[in-house]
Amino acid sequence: AATGSPLITGPLAELQGTWARNCYSQSKVIEINDNYRIIETYKISGTNASVKKMYHASNDVDCTQSPKFMDESSYNNLAVGDNGTSPGNFRDYQLTYSVQSYGRTPLDISTTSDWQNNFRCSIFTWATDNYTNLLGNDSCGKLEKVTLLNAYRIVGTNLYLGDPLDKAEFDNYPPVDDQIPYIKQ
Repeated sequence: AATGSPLITGPLAELQGTWARNCYSQSKVIEINDNYRIIETYKISGTNASVKKMYHASNDVDCTQSPKFMDESSYNNLAVGDNGTSPGNFRDYQLTYSVQSYGRTPLDISTTSDWQNNFRCSIFTWATDNYTNLLGNDSCGKLEKVTLLNAYRIVGTNLYLGDPLDKAEFDNYPPVDDQIPYIKQ
């Protein structure tokens, strides 16, 4: 008998691998008036996915300086649902997955002390280079073991999603955002 992981076929096979969105700007990450540049990386293997987001200072336009903090999350039970045809005859697929882990790591002293002093995420025990689990955290975490609903489209080496993998909700499928490509690495 064959051993190892099950063979991944169909649309899920196209999702396998590493996808990245490099050094984009985003505001209101933690507070209303903040702004960061982010490198976002997805690794999809079988029915598991991991997300890593490195947050750089907003003036670090190439994301070459040391990052300020990192978000990491993992998901399982990836399943591709119905597909539909969107404008332009692209194939969009529904995607569901379950939250496994979600947490944040401050990567420099100034970020750590800011978070401690301001009680970010209702936590005062932040430590530099120390991962803090945010699953079930009411102020900035994720619900545990909830199934998230998303949608995606693959065009060439670009992956387009309804929501970033770690931002999807559980109440409805979002339309695919064709303005934000994640590039196959």
